[in-house]
Amino acid sequence: MKVDRKFWTAIIFGFVGLWVSGLRFDVIMENTRITLHWGFALPLLVALLYGARYGLLSGLLGLGGFFPFLLWPGNGYANIASVVLYILLYVYMGYFAEMRRRNPGWWNHILLVSLLYALCWGLCIYFTYPPLLALNPPIWYPDASTSISQGALKAISTKGPINIFAIIMAVVALHKTNMVRRVFGLPPISWAHRKGKTLALCFGAGTLFWCIYVLCISIFVTGTFPFIANTLYSPDSVVAALVFFVVSSISAVILMEYNERQVKLHELNTATVQELKQAHLVVENSKVISVTWRNEEGWPVSMVSGNIIQFGYSPDDFLSGRVQHASIVHPDDLEQMNREIENYTSRNIDTYHQEYRIIGKDGSIHWIEDRTTVIRGSDGTIMEFQGILLDITERKQAEFALINSEKRFRSIISVSNTGAWEYHRDSNYLWCSPEYFTMLGYDPEEFSMDGSENIKEVWVELLHPDDRDRASGHFADYLSGGSQGMYENYFRMIHKDGSDVWIWSRGQTLRNDDGTPSDLTVGTHIDMTQKHRDDEKQAKLTEELHQSQKMDAVGQLAGGVAHDFNNALGGILGAAELLKSGKNSPEKHDELIDMIITAADRAGRLTKKLLTFSRTGAKVSSAVNCAHIVEETVELLRHTIDKSITVSVENSALQTSVIGDDALLQNVFVNLGINASHAMPEGGTLTFTLENLILDEEYCEVSPFDITPGEYLDISVSDTGCGMSSEVQARIFEPFFTTKDSGKGTGLGLSAVFGTVQEHQGVVTVYSEVGTGTVFHIYLPVTGETVRRTIEQKDLTDASGQTVLVVDDEELIRVVATSHLRSIGYGVICATNGEEAVQTFREAQHEIDVVILDMIMPTMGGREAFYKLRKIRPDIPIIISSGFAKNEDMAELKKQGVSGFLSKPFRKEELVEILVSIRGSRP
Repeated sequence: MKVDRKFWTAIIFGFVGLWVSGLRFDVIMENTRITLHWGFALPLLVALLYGARYGLLSGLLGLGGFFPFLLWPGNGYANIASVVLYILLYVYMGYFAEMRRRNPGWWNHILLVSLLYALCWGLCIYFTYPPLLALNPPIWYPDASTSISQGALKAISTKGPINIFAIIMAVVALHKTNMVRRVFGLPPISWAHRKGKTLALCFGAGTLFWCIYVLCISIFVTGTFPFIANTLYSPDSVVAALVFFVVSSISAVILMEYNERQVKLHELNTATVQELKQAHLVVENSKVISVTWRNEEGWPVSMVSGNIIQFGYSPDDFLSGRVQHASIVHPDDLEQMNREIENYTSRNIDTYHQEYRIIGKDGSIHWIEDRTTVIRGSDGTIMEFQGILLDITERKQAEFALINSEKRFRSIISVSNTGAWEYHRDSNYLWCSPEYFTMLGYDPEEFSMDGSENIKEVWVELLHPDDRDRASGHFADYLSGGSQGMYENYFRMIHKDGSDVWIWSRGQTLRNDDGTPSDLTVGTHIDMTQKHRDDEKQAKLTEELHQSQKMDAVGQLAGGVAHDFNNALGGILGAAELLKSGKNSPEKHDELIDMIITAADRAGRLTKKLLTFSRTGAKVSSAVNCAHIVEETVELLRHTIDKSITVSVENSALQTSVIGDDALLQNVFVNLGINASHAMPEGGTLTFTLENLILDEEYCEVSPFDITPGEYLDISVSDTGCGMSSEVQARIFEPFFTTKDSGKGTGLGLSAVFGTVQEHQGVVTVYSEVGTGTVFHIYLPVTGETVRRTIEQKDLTDASGQTVLVVDDEELIRVVATSHLRSIGYGVICATNGEEAVQTFREAQHEIDVVILDMIMPTMGGREAFYKLRKIRPDIPIIISSGFAKNEDMAELKKQGVSGFLSKPFRKEELVEILVSIRGSRP
């Protein structure tokens, strides 16, 4: 236990209690003895205020010293029970006092806690008193153990709890008084914290007085102790109890009210002193200087706070008169300060503030904010000025910096051809900087910037018609979606001369203090026209580079394709001659027809592959199956490269779908295949291998390619050729680098491979050993999107009554198309060129349901015919049929609503599929 004030207080109150108990009040009659040991209350007071441990310490000192006196002169061994019960009382009450301070519970009701112990006390005395008394009877009553009656025993058991309860209540009331709390070194408490305890004081004091009254009546009036029970319930006893309760209650209330006022007065005085001290400390330790000036020339100072030292001056500099306030004001600001003071006071404005500069004792310049109150006499004359001075130098520097920053910002905006704007959502007003309009060729004075609604005039109507809905809708979506993040938009605006101006618009909505979006959105317009033109030019050059490289590969493929194509034509001609002889059995007849179909289909597929490989156009990204592309590439290579080279595919990949352009990817694989064949002039093996792998963060971080971790498709192209040296491998992807003889290679093939793989967010690596071979690895990120597959067969029913206009200059195509269409229930009208088609359609437009139109024809081509047919009947479905069409023509026709495209030669299943899709899309 720590030796502190509580320790010594517990010891002192224990010894004082011992002494007080020695001054007991004894009344001895013939068969009765009453003893009140009030010293037992002092350790109880310690227990209630300090807790169980200190109460136990104080009780042991008091009762331990008094025990010998109780043992023999008193009731003998019977007092042992009283000693133990007193010790337990201190521990019990101290424990629950600690519990009340820690957390609430039933023990907060101190009356209930006290009553429970009093009852336990009575029961203990009732059962232990006779046997203990028999062990050592008192000398003044040796036959007590044998002659004590049940009535006397009950009276003793009743007297004890009442006496203890009275002592507890008195101590409970006493330990809540601030006088006692000050003695014990505890802070005072207010009336609000003691209103429940006041009731305990009233009840305890009344009970105490009542007990004393009853005991006195029992002893001095009735003269016999056993009649105490009758006395307790006598009318006089009840009346006396009521009187004692009323008197004690009134006394307690008066005492508490007086004490409460004293506490409040003490708290008020303490708070006032503390507030004054705190205010003084706040002023002294802050930048706010308190100062009083006299209304005299030079503004002499009569009071100034000590923190004037922040400017190098001491209060004595001013109070002694050595320094006046006017002498520290900057000369350039003094006249204006005096003029403003004169202006305020002449108009009876007695509270005002100014901003001016003062000079520190070391010559430094400080901006201050002066807030002054004029003090006037009863006649209205000015007595003095009281004010506070605040150093605002940093704020003024920030203001000047902001002004300069705004000037620099406007200069940057002006020279960078960037327009600034502010959109006020509440008023639909769009403020625009002058550069906003000058980049569009307008004079800013042509537009109103008066704060009224103008967004339609200064933005929406200046947008390109094709971009208007998209651009304005995107901005509206940003605002309605909570204005999260940065607003970005890319669109065209119309220059005053009618040309297009490409604008990159960026902005952000400002936020309120609570984080919600405000009504103000600010941003800029950057003229991207030149960059857009440069990007288009770069894209065109890139496409030309790709196409040049592809044409180089096409030239190498053409020989092999032509050879196989001639073989197919030979088969067709041979089978046709045998059919023409007419000397074939039905089985042979069908066999020859199947031979013709197979050969024609093979030739058509070869032509399509070559056309697809050589087509031009921008990169088209969609989900494609790399396994199919590799298989088609291998089939193409088998027809073109030397037959001494074995081409094979090993596919163990479970996921082969990637996002990309199938033509560009096939170009990659063809280039790698052709280069590999050049490395094997004596023959060898060319292998395409597909498998899945995971590229982790570590690999992606060190890779020279911009890739993200995830699942990839590894497509390796390996050969058993001559291989490459490390020097060649280091430059293999450089444009125009080639190891071939002059005139035999452009050096663009592998650089195009590198660029294409980059465009597909992939990786390409090479490993080679001289004399062993080379392997290229291409890693492409896989996708979960479904690859669109061609529908192999669809049934077309209920086509009767519909008519198709077939337009083609090739009679064979017209005959085949007519046969296919009639076999599925269509009527057919044919035309040999565009002019004839237009004339026929004009005459029978209401009978024709679909048009199949060739693109390349004499007299009038398909493109011109398309527009004239649509002009006659805008809703007519038109299918374009062509073996080779220019991409620019097809792109334009797609915008005009072409219903479909058939690549010649086409099969019946393809014709059925496109007709089904047209019928399904029509209402």
